[in-house]
Amino acid sequence: MANALYPLVMILLLSQVPILHEPFPDNLPDKVPLRSKKNNIDPDLSSNSSNASSDNIDPLKSYDDMDFKVEKLLKKLISRRDDSQRESNCMTLDTKTDTWTPPESQVKSLFDPSIFPNERVWVHDSVRLDNGRLTSFSTKQQLKRIPTTSIADPQSHRFFWGEFELKRQEGYLNLPSISPHMKIVDVVDDGSRELKYWKDGNDVFYIGPIRGRYGKQRIRVRVAAPESYFSLDVMPSFALPAREDFPGSESLLALATRTFGKSRDGREYLWAMITYFRSFAVKPLKPYKKGLAAHEAIFTQKRGVCRHRAIIFVAMALARGFTARMVFNSVHAFAEVKLPGEELYRRVDLGGAVIPESMKPKTKNDPVDSNNNSSPGNSGASYSFSIEGPGFMNRDTAYILTMNHLKTPPPMLWLRMVDEAGKTWYEKPLFPEMAKKIQRIQVLLPQNVIPGTYRFVLTPQ
Repeated sequence: MANALYPLVMILLLSQVPILHEPFPDNLPDKVPLRSKKNNIDPDLSSNSSNASSDNIDPLKSYDDMDFKVEKLLKKLISRRDDSQRESNCMTLDTKTDTWTPPESQVKSLFDPSIFPNERVWVHDSVRLDNGRLTSFSTKQQLKRIPTTSIADPQSHRFFWGEFELKRQEGYLNLPSISPHMKIVDVVDDGSRELKYWKDGNDVFYIGPIRGRYGKQRIRVRVAAPESYFSLDVMPSFALPAREDFPGSESLLALATRTFGKSRDGREYLWAMITYFRSFAVKPLKPYKKGLAAHEAIFTQKRGVCRHRAIIFVAMALARGFTARMVFNSVHAFAEVKLPGEELYRRVDLGGAVIPESMKPKTKNDPVDSNNNSSPGNSGASYSFSIEGPGFMNRDTAYILTMNHLKTPPPMLWLRMVDEAGKTWYEKPLFPEMAKKIQRIQVLLPQNVIPGTYRFVLTPQ
């Protein structure tokens, strides 16, 4: 996996690629958001509230014996001066669109199975439509500690190996994530520095505090996320939410209504939006009449890359009353939507990413075959194994099986006992160690198993 990370990092640093986000200007005024979510945490990061959690960080106070430098870095990280908190210039179509290369990130990430290019790095939860200019921005949020946790229902989650290379010397770093509901299952290796994980109110993850000066540090973790985040197609029926008013929402909603109609079915309306934006062409805008806003021209011409699609989609979804936000990294932008009555977000990828073939990881999706070979997902590397154990087994008796992982195992496996007809009589989730090739597991055969010939197989999620 380390060998796979190195060439990816080099590609990111050296390639001049068609980029989908413009740099943020350095002299933006500190404006008050015109639209923000309800029940937001105090935007001034004040800790005076009697409801403040002991796990929340106030950068004006010290926690965990933070020294002055760390406090200062943390305050800067979650303030509006940080790039992730500034307004986006993403509606401008000019020569920078395809030539600007993003600055070097302080954290390089690699997930296995791969989710490229949908790593979550920054989140904008609000929009502003002012004088025909549509912008997205993030409201201020406090950080909350995220402990490691076990997964009680592995069937409802996807598991990943996460490998991060930290470059900055000290402070708190923005950590790429697979989902807003990502859980740190266990830490494989953090260099014995006992780093802590945090999340803000927009579900942006952080790692730290990093103390002292040292070279590059590599962190390995096992993470999980609810399956529902990746399951946009499995969407229940729901009524359209009540529309929400904010400056510019009326014109956005009127533009959407002319295209998507006035359907009362929320699922039908949302799918009409998704289908429409996914049909955009990755082409420059045609000349449009004076007085027409850029987002209107993009929407009606159905032309634009991922960031254009994502910001207009989110703006219209917010105006329609959906809980939605814009998520992006240095090469791609997409959206997240929370359906009425649900507590978790779902990922909405509208396409439009312009990524060179050299930056796309190789993929391989081979199912488990009769030779006990399988694939851990979009990792580009197959997984193989062998199992050793007694040749004859009795029901209601415990036995020890030895799994030999011939290659780095996936972050989660199912151990299954199947008969000659393919019926599963026994299954158990396994969480192998990344660097350990041999794993021993106790198996207790069920009482209802009947005499016959069975085989044990390891099935990646």
